[in-house]
Amino acid sequence: TDRACASFKRSVMPSYKLTYFDIRGKAEFIRIILAQAGVEYEDIRIRQDKWAELKPKVPFSHIPVLSVDGTEVCGSINIARFIAERHGLAGDNDLQNAEIGSIIDFAVDIGKCCEKVMKETDEAKKKADGAELSEKTLPNMLKTLENFVRSNFTTNGFAYGSKLTWADIGVYLLVDNLSEYFEFKISADTFPCLAKLHSTVANQPNIKKWIECRPKTVF
Repeated sequence: TDRACASFKRSVMPSYKLTYFDIRGKAEFIRIILAQAGVEYEDIRIRQDKWAELKPKVPFSHIPVLSVDGTEVCGSINIARFIAERHGLAGDNDLQNAEIGSIIDFAVDIGKCCEKVMKETDEAKKKADGAELSEKTLPNMLKTLENFVRSNFTTNGFAYGSKLTWADIGVYLLVDNLSEYFEFKISADTFPCLAKLHSTVANQPNIKKWIECRPKTVF
């Protein structure tokens, strides 16, 4: 009977295939959520020279794309939300999910400010914009994020609610990226809640294992 039950559980589990380039990029948020949820999936990594061939075949001509039993879901944040809500890393109702989404949206806004500087081709402007980003934009936006999560973090140890959600993972990845790509360090002295939150997520066993074992890429 146990064997039959195990076979049935495997048969009803969805089949996930995540397609993206062989980099962390926009898919890494999804991969970390999948890792924390303990969900098996096929991690399909394509070479840049194969993108032109694949591009017309995927919805909206964008990746990442998540195939769920053959149905393709697009948009990195949309996919992340879908996985989080399906596998216990979201809120308990639609209002909680909306509040969690507010944290994610603000983290994305911070990322867009950084991306704009990274894509600037005029070196003089890039240097000036980078200085403003590090000295003004990031400190102000991170202070807003720190203040937003502080009351809940002080009580429960998470960005929102009493359990780890994809909001915590989003903040973790933001802190990681700021450190790696902009040498902008978030410490217990500058943003204590964000720093502690990063540590909490980094030490989740499933996430820690993924970070240690994932393919090594430049970015």
